[in-house]
Amino acid sequence: MSRSQQLAGVALALGICAMATEAVKFQDAPSEPFFKKTYATAADHKVKQWAVDPDKHLLTIFMPVVPTELELSYLKNHLHTLHRYVNTSAIYEFFIVTPDKQLKDVRAFLDEAVPAIVPEARHDFFRLVPEGECVSELAGGTKYETNKVDYPGWIRQQLVKLGCARLLKTPYYLVVDADVLYVRNITSTTLFKQSECIPASPVCDTSHTTAYQAMGDSYPIADRTENQRSWWKGTAKTLQLSVPIDWREAIGVTPQVLSTDISVKLGEYIQTRFKARSWSKFLLDYLFTYNKRLVAAKTTGDFPPPWTEYTLYWIYAAHADVWDDYHCKGQLVQSTAIWDEESFEAWDACQHSFDWQQGYMTLVQSRTQIEGGRIWAKIAHCFYWLDVGRHEWAAKEKAEEENKAAQAAAAAAAEEAALEEAEMNAPAGVHYGSLPATRLAGGTSEVASADPAGAVAGDLSTSAAGLQQGEVSTANKYSTTTMVNPRLKAELEPTESEHVHSRQLDEAEEENERSVGLINKRMGRTSHAGRH
Repeated sequence: MSRSQQLAGVALALGICAMATEAVKFQDAPSEPFFKKTYATAADHKVKQWAVDPDKHLLTIFMPVVPTELELSYLKNHLHTLHRYVNTSAIYEFFIVTPDKQLKDVRAFLDEAVPAIVPEARHDFFRLVPEGECVSELAGGTKYETNKVDYPGWIRQQLVKLGCARLLKTPYYLVVDADVLYVRNITSTTLFKQSECIPASPVCDTSHTTAYQAMGDSYPIADRTENQRSWWKGTAKTLQLSVPIDWREAIGVTPQVLSTDISVKLGEYIQTRFKARSWSKFLLDYLFTYNKRLVAAKTTGDFPPPWTEYTLYWIYAAHADVWDDYHCKGQLVQSTAIWDEESFEAWDACQHSFDWQQGYMTLVQSRTQIEGGRIWAKIAHCFYWLDVGRHEWAAKEKAEEENKAAQAAAAAAAEEAALEEAEMNAPAGVHYGSLPATRLAGGTSEVASADPAGAVAGDLSTSAAGLQQGEVSTANKYSTTTMVNPRLKAELEPTESEHVHSRQLDEAEEENERSVGLINKRMGRTSHAGRH
């Protein structure tokens, strides 16, 4: 049983995603001989198990930058979406690599843009490194750096995506370009499958209980364009390894999470296999020879490159039998992409990309030459609480609050005016609102209203009926307790005329029902009669 089959059994037992290298779909698909015994064996790939804090040291964001005006406008948009969607405190660092001679330009841009756009980022979060530090052949002044015809910028960027791995301090790194935009919330573990840590797991947490596999975009090679399939065939020839052109799923393109171990070991494999002093020099020289051979053969049209960074990475990892140790298909990383002007015009960013239920990133391909300001105008209103729009949003919120307060004040004034009108129209002896202390005739006891909003007249009219010597009146729960002077008991007994007057008051209260309702609404309680 092969090691992949053994790991597949372990994966199924642990609930880990199925092995990507097992061709179980479309058995009739065309295939080439795959995974012959090579120098890229698992034994050659032995590495020490990582033990990391997943909330701090699992992932680095990696970006190559050539500081043209267009690319910097894209980078500005990228930073806006970074601020909105990425928990930077959980990402180890943002690693930016740029041509040696343009280091100062990128640094000046970051010094101005970062405090304004990503103020929450740690002071050491952005790490700027020259290309030559990652790949010595790309240092300023070398033929590989100066000859832009034979070694164009996109070739150099592909090399640094692999070469900078040896400088990273995390087991994984997310490769993005400036034209990539984040569209959903991302933390350090969002792009990873978590499972039980076993001795064969290359990346675990510090307690050795949880293992982490990168979950990235992958697609069957056979389902790609003829031009894309030629990349795989060319790379296999460069590495002198085989590749399956069938329905096995293989790595996609940027954005992509890569393993630091695999990238480093790929370079070691090339140097050992081809007895090369430098793996990067070997690839650059191979590219130069390949292109000259095509020119000599008078090959016309666009011809595929002899290698790409991702085909190199995947073919080596598959032959070393370690792809499934580090990677697992489990979710869509890039949901949408804009590849031309027509698609851009039809793109509804808020509906099609941002905060969508699938994917965490999108991109507006820089080859469209669409200026970053136009892109920002398209996406800014999707999350206008970002720094650029935050002041406008805050002003809008303040204006809305002030408007609500003004409306509430106007309503209160209208209610107060209605209350005053009700009091003016009330029958004699009926009071609305706060009632001053009223001394009962012939006695020394007082009835004092403690109702903060005033009380209905009936509540404040202390009925003589039913009051016995020493009784406490609780007719109004908001009123102070009223003690009845014994000397007043006889005087307070109702007479026939008082009964008539009481009925008159009841009738008056019915006529003023609307006014009483206003008062009760203000008091927050329902209307009720106060006379008994």
